[in-house]
Formats: sequence, C-alpha cells, structure tokens
Amino acid sequence: MDLFNSIFGFIQAGFNDMRTNLMAIVIAFIIAFFIMKKWGQLLFMTIAATLVHLLAVAFVKPLLDGGEIAMPPLMDKEYWMTALGLAVGYLIMLIVLFFLKNNVFKIGKGGGGH
Repeated sequence: MDLFNSIFGFIQAGFNDMRTNLMAIVIAFIIAFFIMKKWGQLLFMTIAATLVHLLAVAFVKPLLDGGEIAMPPLMDKEYWMTALGLAVGYLIMLIVLFFLKNNVFKIGKGGGGH
C-alpha cells in the first residue's frame, strides 16, 4: 500500500506542477489539438512534449532572461525525476485535451455526410 501511495503522490505532483505552468499548457494544447491525430501517438507525443519543455527550459529561457546557456545536469538524479514528473503531467494533459478535441469539440474529424 505504501508503494501505491508513493506512485499516486508522484503522479499527482507531476500533474499539479503542469496545470499551473503556462508553457506546459501551451505545449500540450498545440500537440493535442494540432499535431496529434490518433490515440496511438500518445506515448510518442508525451515524450516529444517533455523534450520540447526540457529544451525550452535549458536553452530558450536563459536567452530570454539574459543568462548563459548551459547544459542541463544530465547526471543528476533530481533532473531525471523532474523530467519523469513532466512526462507524467504531459501524459495526463494530452489525454484530457485529445479527448476534448475528439469528443467535445469534434475538431479534425471528417464531415461524415453520405
């Protein structure tokens, strides 16, 4: 039961970090509404969204803030835990947004006329 609570807490933290991050919301929205065409792409799009986010934080944000560009701490466990948390958050956001796209807004579906 303790393992379940740890996993659930990690998933919850990943999503909570994402839902208040404007950059993450924009990335997930663009991928879910304009790039992702079918549910089979979910895992690939989750990885792609996570990589775009990590690259933006590592390289674009320092340019905008006037700082120096530096390689992310790839050998740091905390960096990879953050990346995994981002991936979980993107997975949840993409599921929700793609569901809304296909079932509520009906964007990208054919006309279906006979």
